[in-house]
Amino acid sequence: MNKKDEVIKVARENKHYTNQEIGDEVGVSEASVRRVFKKYPDPRINNVDWDLQIQIDTPVRTELEEGVMIAADWHIPLYDREWVNRMLDRCDKNAIRKIVLAGDLFNFDSLSQYDPKQITAGLQLELSEGKKIATMLDQLFDEIIFIWGNHDVRFARSLGHKIGFADSMKVVLPNVSNFSFSNLDHCWIDVGNGNLPWYICHPKSYNSVPLTSAIKLANKYNANVVTAHSHHLAAGFGTDGKKIVIESGGLFNRAATAYLQSSTTFPTWTNGFCWLGSDGTMNVEGNGLKVRM
Repeated sequence: MNKKDEVIKVARENKHYTNQEIGDEVGVSEASVRRVFKKYPDPRINNVDWDLQIQIDTPVRTELEEGVMIAADWHIPLYDREWVNRMLDRCDKNAIRKIVLAGDLFNFDSLSQYDPKQITAGLQLELSEGKKIATMLDQLFDEIIFIWGNHDVRFARSLGHKIGFADSMKVVLPNVSNFSFSNLDHCWIDVGNGNLPWYICHPKSYNSVPLTSAIKLANKYNANVVTAHSHHLAAGFGTDGKKIVIESGGLFNRAATAYLQSSTTFPTWTNGFCWLGSDGTMNVEGNGLKVRM
């Protein structure tokens, strides 16, 4: 048997061997082993674990059932109590027991990379007020879906991402039983009866022109879309004239938010929220806008 055949035989019988170990057993250099496998198939390739499974998060999906409220951008402790009560009143009148918190429930200004900080809205106040609000929501709703927001994730970032976003929110809100925390920035609401689902999200992208991001997402996912994050309140249709696209406003308090008092070219933040009725109708309500679609 020549050296080439010996190299292949040893590799076939010892699939865990390195090139150097094969060369030592046959009596040739590691470079000689490499030259063999440039010309001939390496039998060790069959030892590769092709069953490797990479675990990734999947989005929360929920059914419409009796209706779903969508309330985003609270920025606790800088939230507007009047708008929160208005939102809860609509839930009560429409028997809605399910809510999507579409990101930025918290502000976490003290944990951000930006200066200056709003000292009057520090972390201690934020955590205590957040627990109070979460306890109230836990008592009022049977299902609460909390998706990733760019302000909320500041807490996990401050921990060096040693735990994920969902687990970090469980640390912040430890005693709530009806919350589902998601590591993703979106969730789905399935309407049924052949109707398009709703894609609810808190995208990283921002556009000063209302509905720009929502329209792009509606085309991408072939779904009706509600986006948070922009602090716009707007309602319209996708490029096909059929898909409904919404920017949901927010439950923030502009008058209590310090950095809004300085000069900025960003559009004015607009309070608002939206909800799907049990019949699948989308309702949008806020400053200067009240529509049913």
